[in-house]
Amino acid sequence: MMSKMKKIFLAVLVAVGFAVPQLSAQQSVAAKYVDQDGFTYAIRDCGYMLSWIEEVYKVGTAKLASDPKFVIFDKVIREFWKECNASQWGYAAISGKEVSPDFYSIKQFGELPAAKRTGWLWKLSPNSRTVPFVDVMPKHTLVGFGCNFNGAALVAMVDHYVAKFGDQQIKDGYAGFLAQGQEQGVDVKKILASIEGLSFAVEADPARLVMPGFSSAALILAVKDRSLMDAVLQIAKTENPGLVTAAGEILIPTEYGAVAIFQVGKYFVATTDPAGVKNVIAGKAPSLKQNPDYIRYSAGTPSAGIGFMFISSELGKTVLPAYLPLIPAEVTQKVDVNALCKVIGIGPAVYSVYYMNQDGCGTITNTGSKGLAIFCSDSSMGMAASYQIMALLGCYPDLLNTDDFQETDDFQEVTE
Repeated sequence: MMSKMKKIFLAVLVAVGFAVPQLSAQQSVAAKYVDQDGFTYAIRDCGYMLSWIEEVYKVGTAKLASDPKFVIFDKVIREFWKECNASQWGYAAISGKEVSPDFYSIKQFGELPAAKRTGWLWKLSPNSRTVPFVDVMPKHTLVGFGCNFNGAALVAMVDHYVAKFGDQQIKDGYAGFLAQGQEQGVDVKKILASIEGLSFAVEADPARLVMPGFSSAALILAVKDRSLMDAVLQIAKTENPGLVTAAGEILIPTEYGAVAIFQVGKYFVATTDPAGVKNVIAGKAPSLKQNPDYIRYSAGTPSAGIGFMFISSELGKTVLPAYLPLIPAEVTQKVDVNALCKVIGIGPAVYSVYYMNQDGCGTITNTGSKGLAIFCSDSSMGMAASYQIMALLGCYPDLLNTDDFQETDDFQEVTE
């Protein structure tokens, strides 16, 4: 069992990481994008935080320095970190504000001008009008997210790092992987380059529930062409022709109904409700844009961004009450999960947008939960994070009792 000393050490480490010097409400670029009159307002020096992260990485990986594979990985990480200009971040501001008794807004913003946003990080998920996944997610979406994704940039990045840092084994393995795909009629690079956006949604239509809080799920990708669909069909026809329908779709039987894989226009879809998704895409059924929670909590958020996340208030009304009693007794004896959910504020609707502008990057999260707003924006969030880790390790003390994290002579367990 993990020692209490080790738990305390981890908790202090997290707390120190978040205990960044608090500055007065000075004029800064970051401050313009948050609510200085909210119940929480703070400005932090990103340089301090980033230096801490770099030091933790250095200490945490010191024992791996002699591993040839890690040396390659380390070179990639360090160049990636340098190219994205992480050291150039200025201040970060954060706020929480009560807009009305059941509407709270959490804003965070970090200073990094567009001219400094170079490197692969900023190419992988471009800032634009988020691929309109809200138009194709069903009205009764319980949980959904969507983000822009530059598949072509991912391919270019992998090619770059393999060529620059890969040893012969890595280069041969990469080339062999691509060649194997070509032999099966699958152009891996072309497929990845065709992807423009990723999304996932869980629907909870009260008229069609398969289980509490679930009626269907859908993975929806925005694609430039049919490269991905054609490749999936080719593999299915080779491996299991019976899964391919006469309409050129794939139907995979599961315990909760068949999963259908198909493409409609620019959307590649894998879902348990093909008819429903097709109707939403065609405009024959209401989308998430008609959901009352979405309408209310997306108000005032940027229309262009990197991505978004949505959680319906139905999560707290029907889903959590149905599933919380199923948590094993040995867990609930140590942590009252239901009470914890109420304190943190899990349950009311949440809508978040991740965006970039000329000055930097930020998030706007609107929610009906004051607890969530306080938890996410309070300057003592480091202590809150530490408490979460302590609670988690109290429930599952064996999480870090692995071959990679054993007691040593200079760090012995001294108490139970």
